[in-house]
Amino acid sequence: MADLENPIDSAKARLKAALLRLEEVVEKRVRDAEIRAAQAEEHSGTKEIASLKNQIAAVQKELVHHRNETQKLQQLLGEEQERASGIKNANQMVNNRLDDVILSLREVLENQGI
Repeated sequence: MADLENPIDSAKARLKAALLRLEEVVEKRVRDAEIRAAQAEEHSGTKEIASLKNQIAAVQKELVHHRNETQKLQQLLGEEQERASGIKNANQMVNNRLDDVILSLREVLENQGI
């Protein structure tokens, strides 16, 4: 069952790392756009200022979208982890039952002298 959990943990780790990289990229884009907006304000480029502010808003919206998608993926991973745990528990119950059957069979065979 460890085989089922390791890929899930690995996927979670990759997902978190990808989200961190994505957030860094988006935050850098926001900072860059804010810097350009500040520079444009200094040069009184009203149209450029509006454009840059729109770019900032779009990048921030993109970040929110990616965060929402990441939350959905994390939820799916959690559900898969629960499913894997359920499978593991069911497997353990079957193994326990098989052990009981084997012990009973041994007792019957011993009682019959086999």
